[in-house]
Amino acid sequence: MPEALIYENPPGILLQYQIEPFREEYIPSSIVLCREQSNEYEVFFQIPIPVAQKMNSVELDVLKREVHIWWQAKVNSE
Repeated sequence: MPEALIYENPPGILLQYQIEPFREEYIPSSIVLCREQSNEYEVFFQIPIPVAQKMNSVELDVLKREVHIWWQAKVNSE
C-alpha cells in the first residue's frame, strides 16, 4: 500500500481539494498534481480525478504553484 505522508499544519488547499502527499507516484483514482523533492525523498502530491476534472488548467496551475510555495517554505524551514 502506498505510504501517505502526514504533515503538521498543511495548507488549507490540501484539505479543500483533497490533495494528498505520497512517496509513490500512482494512487488509483488520482492524478499527480505535482512532484516535489527534499534532500531525503520525492513527494507526489495527488488529487482525486473527479476533483481535477471539475477544474480548468489555470486553476490546476494555481494549485500547483501554491503547493510548490508551501513545500519550498517547509523544506527551507527544516
